[in-house]
Amino acid sequence: MSMHPFRKNRCILYSFILVSALLELTFDLMVALDGAFPDVQKFMTIVGFIAAALSTLKLVWACLLLAYNNKPNKKLIFTRASYQYASLLVASLISALITIPLFTKIPAQCDFKRESDGMAGFYCAWLSLAIVFPWAIVFLSGASAFLIYRTALMLNLSLDRNIVALDESGAIPL
Repeated sequence: MSMHPFRKNRCILYSFILVSALLELTFDLMVALDGAFPDVQKFMTIVGFIAAALSTLKLVWACLLLAYNNKPNKKLIFTRASYQYASLLVASLISALITIPLFTKIPAQCDFKRESDGMAGFYCAWLSLAIVFPWAIVFLSGASAFLIYRTALMLNLSLDRNIVALDESGAIPL
């Protein structure tokens, strides 16, 4: 039995979100544990751990999306198209917002003219990647939410249905 194209696209996007959340968690922890010059270390530690906590939640959330993506007989909230749509939008917003404090420290972290212990390149790279992966989640979540909404709109269906109902109603793939 082959997978429906809409479900397949969702699985691919959700898998990319999962991988991005895992990589985001990795680089957030690198920034928090030892990813800054001494004068901004305290700020980066606090922001890094907050970002890592949010990354952990996004990781669990992405696992839930993947786990409940193909459960036609379940009536849990995780299987509803409205939950998946709304949670994708919330994750997109959270991912974009967590990068704001990180963006403010790019000039300090990526200043290669300053006295360094040889780690300046790593500090800059870790911070940059801690910013890139949340933005990957923003775009992937936005694309997934758009896919769900567009499919429901084109089929004249409510988002209160099980996500699999969109697949079975003749959804058009991305």
